[in-house]
Amino acid sequence: MPVQQQSENNASREDIAVIIAERNQHFHLQWFKDLFSGRLSLGDTFWLGYMGSTLIITPVTFVLAILARGFLPATYFSFGLAIWFCLLGFYYIALFIAVARKALSTPEAKGWRWAAVLFALLATMGFLTRIYAYLITI
Repeated sequence: MPVQQQSENNASREDIAVIIAERNQHFHLQWFKDLFSGRLSLGDTFWLGYMGSTLIITPVTFVLAILARGFLPATYFSFGLAIWFCLLGFYYIALFIAVARKALSTPEAKGWRWAAVLFALLATMGFLTRIYAYLITI
C-alpha cells in the first residue's frame, strides 16, 4: 500500500484529539442543562437523550437493584426502587418536553421531527405506565 494512501486511512493525532474532546462534552451536568433547555440539536436531544442515556440508565439500574437486593430488606428495596423509577419518570417527562420544544423550533427536520415527538410521547407514557403498575403492586 502506498504511504500516502496508508496515511489517509489512519486518523491523525489531531483528529483523535478532536474526537476525544467531542465525546467528553456528553453526559455531564452542563450537557444535561443544555439538553433540557433545548440548546442541543433535535438529533442530539432525541438520540442522545433517549438512546444514549438508556445505555447508562439500564446497567446502573441493574447494578443498583442487585446490590440493594443483597443488602436491604424487601420493604426498603421496593421503596428504593420506586423512588428510582419516579426519578427516571421525571427525566423522561423533561426529555419529552425538550424534544417537543426542539421539534417545534426545527422546521427543516420535516416529518422526522413529528416522528421524534410521537416516539418521545409513547416512550414517556409507556414508562409512566410501568411505574404506575409497579407502584400499585408494592
